[in-house]
Amino acid sequence: MEVSRTTTFTAALLVLFVCSVSAQTTPEPLPLAAALETRTFVARMPVQLTADGQLIAYTVRTSFRFPTFTNFFAERGIPGEAFESQVRITRIADGETQELTPDTLNSWGPSWSPDGRHLAFYSDRDGYVHVWIWERDTRRIRRVTGDVARPSWNWETPRWTPDGRAVVVKLLPLGATVEEQDLRARGTSPEPVPGAEEATARVFGRATPDTAAAARVEGLPTWFPGAYGGDLAVIDMATGEVRRLASGLMPQWWEVSPDGAWVAFTHLAGIDALAAHPYSALAVVPISGGAVREIMRPLRQDWGQGVSWSPRTPILSFITQESEGAGLYLADARHGEPRRVADARPGWARPYHGPLWSPDGTAIWLANRDSLWRLDVADSRVRTVGTVPERSILDVLADRRQRVAISGNQHIIVRTLDREAGHQGFYRIHIRSGRVERMLEEPGSFGSSFTTDVAGESVVLMRSNARQPSDLWLATPDMRRVRKLSSLNPQLDGHTLGVPRLIEWTAPTGERRRGSLLLPPSRREGDHVPLIVHVYGGSDESEYLHNFQPQLQLLATRGYAVLMPDVPVRVGSPMEDIADGVKLAVDRAIALGIADSTRLGLLGHSYGGYSVLSVLVQSRQFGAAVASASQGNMFSMYGRMTPDGRPRVTWSERGQGGMGGTPWELRDRYVENSPYFFLDRVTTPLLLLHGGSDDNTPAYLAEETFTALRRLGRVVEYVRYEGENHTYRMWRMANQMDYWERIVGWFETYLRPSQ
Repeated sequence: MEVSRTTTFTAALLVLFVCSVSAQTTPEPLPLAAALETRTFVARMPVQLTADGQLIAYTVRTSFRFPTFTNFFAERGIPGEAFESQVRITRIADGETQELTPDTLNSWGPSWSPDGRHLAFYSDRDGYVHVWIWERDTRRIRRVTGDVARPSWNWETPRWTPDGRAVVVKLLPLGATVEEQDLRARGTSPEPVPGAEEATARVFGRATPDTAAAARVEGLPTWFPGAYGGDLAVIDMATGEVRRLASGLMPQWWEVSPDGAWVAFTHLAGIDALAAHPYSALAVVPISGGAVREIMRPLRQDWGQGVSWSPRTPILSFITQESEGAGLYLADARHGEPRRVADARPGWARPYHGPLWSPDGTAIWLANRDSLWRLDVADSRVRTVGTVPERSILDVLADRRQRVAISGNQHIIVRTLDREAGHQGFYRIHIRSGRVERMLEEPGSFGSSFTTDVAGESVVLMRSNARQPSDLWLATPDMRRVRKLSSLNPQLDGHTLGVPRLIEWTAPTGERRRGSLLLPPSRREGDHVPLIVHVYGGSDESEYLHNFQPQLQLLATRGYAVLMPDVPVRVGSPMEDIADGVKLAVDRAIALGIADSTRLGLLGHSYGGYSVLSVLVQSRQFGAAVASASQGNMFSMYGRMTPDGRPRVTWSERGQGGMGGTPWELRDRYVENSPYFFLDRVTTPLLLLHGGSDDNTPAYLAEETFTALRRLGRVVEYVRYEGENHTYRMWRMANQMDYWERIVGWFETYLRPSQ
């Protein structure tokens, strides 16, 4: 059975089409600039209310004019993800909004003091990155200290002490310069460039009997200290006095204890060179200064953020994963060893936050896909509190400053996902009975744990759907009344956008599969329209049915249906699986009377680019294709290495590449899954797009494909964007515009939707 997911507005349009076709006017295509300059909330950066619930602070990416930057940093030491960002403060009562820095400068990482009178944040308004403060009473901004801050990731925001007198941040290592650290982050020595007569040979390794064993030695890439290194420091917000607490480390997360006596932090401690999975260490240090005490090493977490303080005592809770000691732990910052209190259930570990405590510190709340759990701290008893039928539990509504669940003594509120329809919502689970009540649910997304906050009678949510980009909304505690707080993208007002629809089909194995369709807003029931398959092998693309995707709206508003199918792959046969999966999805779209079988296109980026090539060497069904950041040769992918000489073989042996072993063990498998060796079968006109400085999928991999197809006399065009990296959304705006103009032009040339 096919499941249609459309809004009431869309349903009304369809009725209008049926009743008065002659009155139909074709919506204008969405302009490229309107789509590509869509403002967004900066990913993984908290939205935060004041304690009284009257003001909300958040960070908006104001444009996409990205510079060329190192592995992680743009000019002046700004983290790449925070470049072109702006801190905004909105008053809840009337929506009045203040921007803290001019558009030409950057600000990010806002953090309210406990009393809500001051806002700490990062900015480069005087050149380099420093900690600044906004005063609520005077609305004035001042720099706190001259010491340069060095946050690496968006979540590394200033952390206040409970008395509101100081913040803990990561600073540039003492004695280092921003330029030196940026060179290290790039994997380049800060030493002077050698003269013309000096040798520039760089030795990466020598063949010895111990080479294989040496490849497995745990260590850190040489560029890690430049990218992640910094001194953990406490800054007095009145005087600007700086006290460095821990130096020579690479802090990832830190938080001050509720009594203000301790700072807990995680730092990168090692990495399996073959697995390419870093591990962390968890440590504490007195906020007054003193010796660092390590609590656990290795701490195996995705990003080293799965730690939280008890709201009443200096006790830490954390979850370890992927190790013999995997479980939920408690540790006293003052003394003793960590205590394992429960086995970790699948899904308990969350990548960006630690366990949630009850406000009185007597219980810990944990959620996985299926259930809400409670651990009683006194006796370590774990029990299931409840489930939400036919829903996945995404997270628990919480006060993000204190890491405590909003519960009272009666119920817990959870954010959920309807696994069938893709709707998100909020449900109330009663603690004693397990009874479940739906509070709010709709097609679309309510963001993440970073974009939800609660204070007083205010609940702030991020809300979006396939036809509406993200904005902040204010809800009452019972979720019965919701009103809009922000309007980030007025340039999209008045544009009629593509309509989402979920389709289903059955694989030969009997497995049910699904796909997300974005239909042209002008399509009438029964119209056969050109179809572009946006493919990414191994991904359940139907999960993005209700996500706002402005680039795909460019295609939908130009008359194309865009299909994003679920395409599962198996170890050993990704190329065959991808082609089979795409064919099943396309056949279903044709059978439903949606797709014009004579006008089919294919589009993919990164592993999606590999997916495009995998289909083209096994199908003549498509009239045009675009492969971005692509590769077609599993042997070449196996031979990649990082700038400092580390291998990337895990991608092929045990990762996304899906080979399951080395080329010497599985030579035929590497050939069978390399489109390069079958390019003589390609008949589809192909556009290859690639960033010239892509160090993830180097440009030479696309050039192999281009050279081969040109030698074979096929219709192929290759465009290399000099100085650009792997992610096209992070390119200079001029190159992003050119990129999408070429994609649209390629499909216009070969699929001609105007017909």
